[in-house]
Amino acid sequence: MVFILYIERRSILYDESRPSPTYLLLHRLLRCIGMLLLACADLYALGLILYFLLRLTTGFRLWPVALFSNFLHLALLANLVSLSVMLILRRWRRAALFSLPALAFVWLFGGLLIPRPAPVCNSAERCLRLTAMTYNLGDGGTNTSPEDIARIVLESGADVVGFQEVTASQAASMRNDMVAVYPYQTIYAAGESVNGVALLSRYPVVDEAVFYGDPKTMPNLAVTLDVQGRHLQVLVVHPPPPGWSPDWRHFYRSRAVSDAQIYTEMIADGPALLLGDLNATDQSQAYVILTQSGLGDAYRAAGFGFGPTFPSRKGYGYPFERAIPLVRLDYVLYTGQFKALRAWVGPHAGSDHLPVLAELAWQEEKAAAEMVGSP
Repeated sequence: MVFILYIERRSILYDESRPSPTYLLLHRLLRCIGMLLLACADLYALGLILYFLLRLTTGFRLWPVALFSNFLHLALLANLVSLSVMLILRRWRRAALFSLPALAFVWLFGGLLIPRPAPVCNSAERCLRLTAMTYNLGDGGTNTSPEDIARIVLESGADVVGFQEVTASQAASMRNDMVAVYPYQTIYAAGESVNGVALLSRYPVVDEAVFYGDPKTMPNLAVTLDVQGRHLQVLVVHPPPPGWSPDWRHFYRSRAVSDAQIYTEMIADGPALLLGDLNATDQSQAYVILTQSGLGDAYRAAGFGFGPTFPSRKGYGYPFERAIPLVRLDYVLYTGQFKALRAWVGPHAGSDHLPVLAELAWQEEKAAAEMVGSP
């Protein structure tokens, strides 16, 4: 885009009264390159428009649509740059073309880029504030020290913490270094594989169970807590990552869809929280299933920016120790009894994921509270 601006400027300054074969050849070459770049930009905008048409008509059934959706926010940001260049150049027709994906960007992501005041409980409600945290400790935890995890968690002030991919050493640190703050702990399969899961809580555990999704590869936790006399169900989940196939007709598929349906059935009545690495972005079929069931996304409701959490360290094609996260795979979801007051992405501790935290208000109608407390 910057090159196109340069070509336009050179065209204005070019003086044909001073013809020079070399200069003329170079000038024509640059103009051809500029026209080629403009054509590529046109194809890019048309490709985005085609994507939205396919998504509106077929949903996520076509694997190119499902795969591209994971990086849609980045693609639409590039389109905004192109739109800005066309407006500067006064290429109005092209600007109109690029404005269509720009409107889609505003519709899908505009709310994340606008600071919003935190909601408050009204006079008809009694609220209990609760801070929840989810953290995938990452790829077996070989780069994530138990000491760093303990420091980040203890400094967070979280009341409930859900972990995925817990190792034996990390589990031991939770039992030894965090028990004073989190005396109620449920840890499963740590040390047996990289897929161990755990829940740490300041509140007593009433019930706990391990369950599996479909396929049965990743364990999940279903824990019931006693939060000041109220029962709260917490799911700590980790559906399998996307699947890849040599068959080009089914090259990519999300494996979190069936698990998402299981989760919604388990916490349909609420009050409940869902903490986990969903291996799906907020532009995925699994996410649509969860949110259309009535679950709220704390970061969508009260966060700022895209909030990417993955990948955050070396690997996945990055040559550096620290990577730039591109997508958000980690979520704090909640049923309708809650409001999200604020949400944010936590600091790096060596994992390939970043933690997500959310401060929630647990709402209870005054009338219902009085009925419970009446003799």
